[in-house]
Amino acid sequence: MKDFILILIAVSCLALSCAEEELNYTLEVAEGVNHIHNLYPKYNGTPKIELKHVRKIGELESENVKMQFYEPRDILMDADDNIFIVDAGNHRIVKLDTNGNFILDFGERGQGPGEFNYLFSTSIDSKGHLHVGEFGRIQVFNSEGKYVSTYRLKHTHSFEFTREDNYAVTGFIVTSENRKEFFENIDQQPALQVIDRNGDVVTKVGRRKNYSE
Repeated sequence: MKDFILILIAVSCLALSCAEEELNYTLEVAEGVNHIHNLYPKYNGTPKIELKHVRKIGELESENVKMQFYEPRDILMDADDNIFIVDAGNHRIVKLDTNGNFILDFGERGQGPGEFNYLFSTSIDSKGHLHVGEFGRIQVFNSEGKYVSTYRLKHTHSFEFTREDNYAVTGFIVTSENRKEFFENIDQQPALQVIDRNGDVVTKVGRRKNYSE
């Protein structure tokens, strides 16, 4: 019983000290959503993270045209530390080694298998296959750039993989044809969808909101 009373006193003191502590934020509740506004940085003006330039890959002007990029939009590394760059403006994927040396590239502009039309993102599944996203489809390649298959997914943009290798789609394509309808029904649009390889929705998470109003 004595131990219980001592614990109760300690908890009470801790609660009082927290209550007296000056808060460095304010809390606003809008439409059932908590919005936290920081009054000043927690690190008191002394950054704890420092960004340092390590190296760059590619050149604006280079004798090696393979290392000239036009609108690179995404980059990732595989399990062997090879680097894959989505070179959107040149409609290709570029593979480099861990030191940034050119290995191979694949793709050209077109609508057929292995061809791209302003690709925008890429990710690697559990089998090491490279999935490249375009408007309305995702093409799959092996690590050497050989075409494997295509998945047609409506209104997909950026994506990542779940543990089950389903697509976690975080973006939507808004075209001139569906723009008006999309924003009129923005509150019904999910923030994220998980889609399987057949294009079927597994689950939807969150809701979007038009903050321009």
